[in-house]
Amino acid sequence: MTTTNKNPHTTFYVWDDLTEALRDFDKALVQKQRGEESFFLLEEDPDKLDPGLRGAYQTLIQKCHNDELPNDWRYEKIKHLVERLIEYKKESLEDYQDILHEVVDGCVDISTSAQFQWLADMPCRAEFNDDSYMAESDKLSQLAAARQYEELDFMANTLLTDLSEGIS
Repeated sequence: MTTTNKNPHTTFYVWDDLTEALRDFDKALVQKQRGEESFFLLEEDPDKLDPGLRGAYQTLIQKCHNDELPNDWRYEKIKHLVERLIEYKKESLEDYQDILHEVVDGCVDISTSAQFQWLADMPCRAEFNDDSYMAESDKLSQLAAARQYEELDFMANTLLTDLSEGIS
């Protein structure tokens, strides 16, 4: 990773390739236990993660929440998307775009009850943002899966685009 100072108040972070950027981001997301459930958050140790980079990652995570309040589902899926993307070891945004459908599809919950619970957790998730994602089906289970796919696709594209361009 290289850093570039545009002005004395901002540090801009750029990586040699997108896989390196994804790996650094993945290391910053740590899993914690809260009762029986686990959740992810950004590492707070300044020896492990530059405070400026932590702030840039936090902004990226907020973008991935797509106007939702912070929630464990988003953090879990961000972590899962990043881990899956790293497996492909691509260098550029274009290379990752070629395999993105496979990665996103693998992150959609396979359990219909989990998909319906996901919709019930935040009723605002019930509407498609882009009608092209709607399955040509009248089956609720397929519509729920398609809606979750749309949201995961948004998150994956946000991660890849921002990390490929560099963050501040």
